[in-house]
Amino acid sequence: MSERGLNTAVIPMGLLTQNMPLIHKYLLTAAELTNGRCTVDDLVKFFYTGLYTLWLIYIEETKEVIGFFAMEAKFYPQKKLMCIQHCTTEPGSMKDGFNQKMQSVIEDHARANNCSGIEFIGRFGWTKYTDELGYKKESQIYQKTLSEVMP
Repeated sequence: MSERGLNTAVIPMGLLTQNMPLIHKYLLTAAELTNGRCTVDDLVKFFYTGLYTLWLIYIEETKEVIGFFAMEAKFYPQKKLMCIQHCTTEPGSMKDGFNQKMQSVIEDHARANNCSGIEFIGRFGWTKYTDELGYKKESQIYQKTLSEVMP
């Protein structure tokens, strides 16, 4: 798929219901990739409460949805950042320059929401894109799963 063949569209809250079936399989993948941090129901709730903004990734010619990403404006004590919370697409769709096109959309959305930067937590595979898009690795996340949780 080439850069010219893919596009993104922000989904207003009033159109969420009709678009949820189009991203259901991607929501399943996104929830799985959170390692138990959230479920599909949690993700859907975040869209309907306005915490997350839903963006579809689709093939321009056919209008077929091939993924989504979710963004959240996050307030820190000294700045506001646009956070890419989830991004799930068909394998290979970030090739051929689409990642740069998507980055432009994200930057425009961040500026429109008065954010001074963009952040995201990504799997190791994102490293091949982050340098060319101007991201700098600021930290790492460590996780340890406990076998027993106190009630």
